[in-house]
Amino acid sequence: MRGRPACLGRLLAGSALALPMAFAATPVFAQAATPSPAPSTTQNASATPDPTVRPAQQPEEEENVIIVSGLRADLDSALEQKRETGAVADFLPVADVGSLVTTDIAEALEFTPGIVGTRFRGTVENISLRGLPQLLTVSTVDGRVLSGRNGDRSVFFVMYPSELFKTAGVYKSTSADLTEGGIAGSVVLETPSPLSAKPGMLVSTRALFTPFRKNYTLGVDEVGGKISIQGQQKFDVGAGQLGIALGYNQLSDPTVTAGTFMVGFTQATVAGTQTVLPNGIWSSNEGETNKRSAVMGVLEYENASGLHIKLDGLASEFRNKNFKDILQVNNLNIPARYSNATFSGDNLQSAQLTNLQILSRYDDIYVTSRAKLVGLKATQELGAWTIGSDTYYSRTTNDQQIVRPVLQVTGNNTFLTLGEESIAFDNFNKDLTQPSNYGAFQYFRQQRDVDDKVYGTRLWIDREFSGALTKLSLGGAFTRRSIEALTTPYFDNSIRNASLFPNLAIGRLPATLFLDQPYLRFDVPNSTGTYISPFAVADRNALNGLMPVVDTLPVTDAILLASSIDNREDTWAGFVKADFETGRVEGSVGARLVNTKLTASGFTGNIGSTIVDGVRTITVNGLIPATETNSYTYLLPSLNVRYDFSPSLLGRLGIGRAISRPEFLDLRLSRNLLGGDENQFPLRGNAGNPGLNPIVSDQVDVALEWYPHKGTSVSLSGYYKSVDGFVTDQVVDEVIAGIDYQISKPVNTRKGSFYGLEAQVRFDFDFLPSPLDGFGLIANGSRNWTTIDPGYGILNDVDATGQFVYDAYNRNPGVQGFTPWTGSAILFYEKGGLAVRFAGRYASDRVRSVSSLNAPIVSFGRTYLDASASYRLNKHFTLQFQATNLTNTADTAYYVYRNYTAWSQQSGRSYFAGVDLRF
Repeated sequence: MRGRPACLGRLLAGSALALPMAFAATPVFAQAATPSPAPSTTQNASATPDPTVRPAQQPEEEENVIIVSGLRADLDSALEQKRETGAVADFLPVADVGSLVTTDIAEALEFTPGIVGTRFRGTVENISLRGLPQLLTVSTVDGRVLSGRNGDRSVFFVMYPSELFKTAGVYKSTSADLTEGGIAGSVVLETPSPLSAKPGMLVSTRALFTPFRKNYTLGVDEVGGKISIQGQQKFDVGAGQLGIALGYNQLSDPTVTAGTFMVGFTQATVAGTQTVLPNGIWSSNEGETNKRSAVMGVLEYENASGLHIKLDGLASEFRNKNFKDILQVNNLNIPARYSNATFSGDNLQSAQLTNLQILSRYDDIYVTSRAKLVGLKATQELGAWTIGSDTYYSRTTNDQQIVRPVLQVTGNNTFLTLGEESIAFDNFNKDLTQPSNYGAFQYFRQQRDVDDKVYGTRLWIDREFSGALTKLSLGGAFTRRSIEALTTPYFDNSIRNASLFPNLAIGRLPATLFLDQPYLRFDVPNSTGTYISPFAVADRNALNGLMPVVDTLPVTDAILLASSIDNREDTWAGFVKADFETGRVEGSVGARLVNTKLTASGFTGNIGSTIVDGVRTITVNGLIPATETNSYTYLLPSLNVRYDFSPSLLGRLGIGRAISRPEFLDLRLSRNLLGGDENQFPLRGNAGNPGLNPIVSDQVDVALEWYPHKGTSVSLSGYYKSVDGFVTDQVVDEVIAGIDYQISKPVNTRKGSFYGLEAQVRFDFDFLPSPLDGFGLIANGSRNWTTIDPGYGILNDVDATGQFVYDAYNRNPGVQGFTPWTGSAILFYEKGGLAVRFAGRYASDRVRSVSSLNAPIVSFGRTYLDASASYRLNKHFTLQFQATNLTNTADTAYYVYRNYTAWSQQSGRSYFAGVDLRF
């Protein structure tokens, strides 16, 4: 039998600022070392998605006893939750800034078996589960759908400080009361419960030092760091108790990144060899400062009559200021510019290049993202009955502005060498440091706005029984998600007209327009792109003053037709679930019925065109408002069974059906039609498809878990997912306004399977003599397979004899986001007041994105190593030190050939030092 609903234990959110006197007046405790009680069915139905968790036993609290714990205690708590849950799941403590060697929630989640983070400029921004594409993972807060900032379904985890949450649950098998949307699994972040936590306060500060920053100082703050203030208190109020938790977190993260990118690719024949050429190669050095401010508040009340109310809210603001200096080599897709080319098979190794265009540009990018989440949950126990409701609202807005003046140098000759993770240009015929070689080329600006709103409400009722049937749960939910996004680009090519802008013509740019230093080089450590000569960097303020004045970017009919997203998604869901227990067998069986209606709004246009010298230019002459709808209904059954072979050995089985909805970008009504030279290639375009249906998976999860004694566990699990309706792009011929087009649009075409194995070991070396008994280890790994053929275009090209045209390194690296191998480990030592931790994370080659010619850009397998140390001076003060990316690992990816480095970013190591104060 399951006990009464119990809130999960230790709380880590709450600001001490709001109630300093109240918090200070209470006994001071460090975090509790005992496992936290896990949520019962009542709470699961409302917010936390596992109903079959037994409450762990809580020890009697002793007054004035200081309980000190660290990673070992956090892992014990998470291990207890994993053991007692009724599903195939993993749990991870994310609240304590000192426990895990991470800087945000997404990095912490990488220590869960099968989770891989996607890095951008060194930061893990979102995650995928079990090596499957990110789209197949759903992330919620207490079961509430989170809005996003990118116009898609992904969660930008950087906006959510881990310190303001308590635990992350990763549910891998399906359950009827889980919020649907995650074929790979569901990540559920838990907000704190002040009634279940000991009163107290924690102030944590960190200073940040990044040595790589010395390579570039323009626009980068000199000082970085973060501060987190959390506190909780509870009061007796009449016949009940009132709990309050407040938290505040502020981050300033200055980063410098060296990068190299290949941009676009073209099939061509060079010196009799059919090959693939990059359209251009960029190298960039960029300095940015990320600033985040976040606050969370929780108000919780319960009384002896069984009433429980919890009101929580979170608000976060993220600001990014990014300055890039970029050297861009163009015209690389024209075979006539190549001589003395060497090949290995059909991939280019080196060549002499002539008459190239080189652009020197800078990008100033300003991003402001704001997110808020507020929810009210109430439950009432009436004997064996429990009724509850949960209502919430989530909204995220994103505003991005780009300013980009571009200068050019024409008639350049150089020698190009392509090696694995290396691109080198040598022997430029022109001195790129001399301002006299430059002239204006283009002025570009762009505005992107996203507004993502989610409203949801849930109702449920539970009935407990004695006997084999232990609980019956019924519930329903309504969720409305609306997303509006618009990208407004502005191109001004008039600045290259010498009669209009004589001072910007080649050879006329004044030397005072350029910085005296640095003429930035790209041979900083571990940067992929190398150039023999530095190049001239324009002074931002001086060059901006010469650009055309544009107060407001014009929103034309062509822009609205091509880039607007206006989607509304209404979902009704109902579930029934029965918990059972008999002898050594317990589990749950249920079903969830889901109906979703999508309304996609946008425009159709009166398309016109003009042809000059064989080049067709597309025009849009007026818009016609349009709307398309699509609806679907799915029944999602689920079964979870646990069998106790012995008190220390248990097995699990999960069977069910799950869905994952397509990305909003794929569901858009808008279409982008491109002009061009019809004599050279067919006119192309891209469009969304509001008629897409969700991806559907019938799946099985099995697990064997062994818990021989406290602090030790071994688990082995496997999964199989039969997936239908996987979304891929398909090119279709279409006649638009009398013009023949090839339109690329997403369709539900692919089917196949994902399957894999996962293992995890948790081990304490407490059998060793002191002081070696302070060592401990947690390690996990996964191996994943897929039978889904992504249908990558040129990788499958064959000649008349049936031989492959291109000798690609890996002809089928898997669908986007798929990762065959993952692993992570933490070796830690805790003894007395000393704690030291070393952590490693590994992900094998995986498809990062799909680029030109429908071919993948594949990230190289990488290992990231981090370390941290802390020393507790007394019950109030702890010194902290942390280092990330100790191996200076770069994030690098290739296109078709391993020596075609299509993506490389290096941000270097980061060091944090600070102090924790507990009251």
